[in-house]
Amino acid sequence: MEILTGLVFVVILYALAVLNHQNTQDRIAALRQLATRLGWSFQDAPPLTIIPHVERFELFTQGRDRKIRNYLAGESGGDQLAVFDYSYATGADNAQKTHSQTVLHVHSPRLDLPLFSLRPENLLHRIGGLVGHQDIDIEGHPAFSGEYLLRGQDESSIRAVFEPDVVAFYEANRGRCTTGAGPDLLLWRSATLATADEVPALLELGRDLLARLTSRALPHPNGPAA
Repeated sequence: MEILTGLVFVVILYALAVLNHQNTQDRIAALRQLATRLGWSFQDAPPLTIIPHVERFELFTQGRDRKIRNYLAGESGGDQLAVFDYSYATGADNAQKTHSQTVLHVHSPRLDLPLFSLRPENLLHRIGGLVGHQDIDIEGHPAFSGEYLLRGQDESSIRAVFEPDVVAFYEANRGRCTTGAGPDLLLWRSATLATADEVPALLELGRDLLARLTSRALPHPNGPAA
């Protein structure tokens, strides 16, 4: 009986692995088809350096074994857009965990952002705030400031970015993470891979945020960013 139970368990694990592999292949095929419909390019596994000045963004410095997969890229209204899967590993041995998310990258000459990072705030972040770790609060928006962790060196320029219409974007789209610097803006939801059917909605979110950020001039304190 124990042998039979073990065999059944192995068969179930194998079936789940096959199903997961097939689902992954189906998703990749659907993303390729989407890129074709959009008239965009598709790359299986480009290097991290496909993101300009990638080392300045916190997302790409976490963990190890950092990889970009399924990279769709194209142009819209003079802006360069890309959607890709990004993963990295943390922990070791039996505690190792892979974190995967679908990221939207906007490279727009209309943007000149100070370097910042924004993510939903959790308990560890709140504890860090108690011992002096940075969390920039936006005056007049206590709900937003309580829900999100906002960081960056130039606090006054970052506060200027997060005007009411930008704050409203995050209040309406909870759980989104963002980082930006100069002409580059990245938007994602942690540990969430988008299906091909969900990518158009992600693109619309990015366009919405870009429109809010470029509805007025965003002066950079040190002149044009690199």
